[in-house]
Amino acid sequence: RAAAHDPAKLKAIVQRHGVSVIQATPSTWRMLLDHDGPALPASCRVLCGGEALPPDLARRLVAQAGEVWNLYGPTETTVWSARHRLDAMADRPLLGRPIGNTTLYVLDGDLNL
Repeated sequence: RAAAHDPAKLKAIVQRHGVSVIQATPSTWRMLLDHDGPALPASCRVLCGGEALPPDLARRLVAQAGEVWNLYGPTETTVWSARHRLDAMADRPLLGRPIGNTTLYVLDGDLNL
């Protein structure tokens, strides 16, 4: 818990324990990338959710990490309902496709498909 808001401590934990998967919000990812020190391991799988993922941050994550996933899910359903793997060619992160046993509907302001 003490390391949750300290980018130096978080990066040290990742390095020390050889972490291969990290889930965090875009705010936390930005904090980690903006902090000096070791980069994310190139083999690290990055899971990003809880907030909208800005395109500039998505590009930075893809450039540093081995694999980056944008995850979406309203609290009412689960932690994640949709996922999309990002690549260096993407202009912006997408919500992606539903996870297994899930259906997504895109509705307008009047709740029409």
